[in-house]
Amino acid sequence: MAEIGSRKKIGNQGEAIAERYLSGLGYKILGRNVLLKSGEVDILAKDKNCLVIVEVKTTSGNKFGPAKGYVNYRKQHKLRQLAAFYLQKYPEQEIRIDVIGIELNNSLVSIEHLKNAVGENY
Repeated sequence: MAEIGSRKKIGNQGEAIAERYLSGLGYKILGRNVLLKSGEVDILAKDKNCLVIVEVKTTSGNKFGPAKGYVNYRKQHKLRQLAAFYLQKYPEQEIRIDVIGIELNNSLVSIEHLKNAVGENY
C-alpha cells in the first residue's frame, strides 16, 4: 500500500508543477482534479479562447520510459469522453486535449508539453 501513496504523492507533485508551468505560459487554471461522471480531469485550463483538458503523467526517473508514453489507447478514449462532455455542455467552445509529461529525477525536472495530443480540436 505504501507504493500507492507514493505514486499519488508523485502524481500530485507533477500536477502542481504542470499547473505552475501552464500559468507561466498565460493559461488560466479553472480547476484541478475535476471529477465528472465519466472520469477525472487532472487540470482544466483556458488558453486564450480554448478550453484545455490537460492530462498530466509524472514519473520519478526514466526507468519506465517517458511519462507521455503512459497515455495509452484506453486513456485517450477516456480523455475523448471528457472532451465530449464539455462539448455537449458548451457546444460553441473550442476544446483541446493536451498531455504534459513530467519526469522527476532528484532535483531536476523535465517537462514535455504536447498540445492537441489526443486527436483533433473539438
